[in-house]
Amino acid sequence: MKSYVCFAVAFVTLVCFETSYAEGLKDFSANAEVSVLNKYVTISGSTCEPDAVVQPSLTISHSSGLYANIWNSTGFEGYEGDEIDYYLGWAGDVVGFNADISVGYYDLRDLFSGRSGNFWTVIGRLGKTFNIENFLSVEPFVRIEGDIAERDTDLGGGVLYTGGMRIEKLLRPFLSMWCEPRVTYTEGVYSSEPTTTGQYEMGIDWNCWRALTITPTAMISIPTDKVDRETEFVFGGAISYGFN
Repeated sequence: MKSYVCFAVAFVTLVCFETSYAEGLKDFSANAEVSVLNKYVTISGSTCEPDAVVQPSLTISHSSGLYANIWNSTGFEGYEGDEIDYYLGWAGDVVGFNADISVGYYDLRDLFSGRSGNFWTVIGRLGKTFNIENFLSVEPFVRIEGDIAERDTDLGGGVLYTGGMRIEKLLRPFLSMWCEPRVTYTEGVYSSEPTTTGQYEMGIDWNCWRALTITPTAMISIPTDKVDRETEFVFGGAISYGFN
């Protein structure tokens, strides 16, 4: 409930700023998004919440590339997968490559009360976009995430290495479809054994009104080695609105 209140206050603040102080904030932009999924499965293939979740997110960006993001996951049936993540980062062009580096903090388990189970993280992503033909682009990318557990947690930190490719096709000025196959090798995260997980995610972006976009998504997550994880199917959708 606390997380919902935080996001509601932030959203109202954005609307007031856009209508009253647009000129003074011309170097800033923001994006608010809410996703609803049938379960919460991470990029490493871990199932944090086996039941339906709602995942709001708010990002504020500056024209320099600096940004701040807050992301939440809350289960409909319980609190097993409840989580709030905070990020500060920079994204932009580096000698023709799409670069993104951020520092984050994962507030897990008992939100806002104690540091048990929480993590600090550093994430780096580097990709290169190729325009294959009109309205079709391909971006191979690599991503590295280093997680450092709080001193009083019973879980260990580790490193996640991800390689993948994002393919996007513009169908209409207001409609595009995309897919992202990726493989993640996880080493030591949550005190687990090293694992490798393959995932394939796809979606459709429909810009239905002004800066409002609806995105239905589907994903399959497959562990490729003998670990205590199962193949998972994740589906749902998101609605987002951009403030410029």
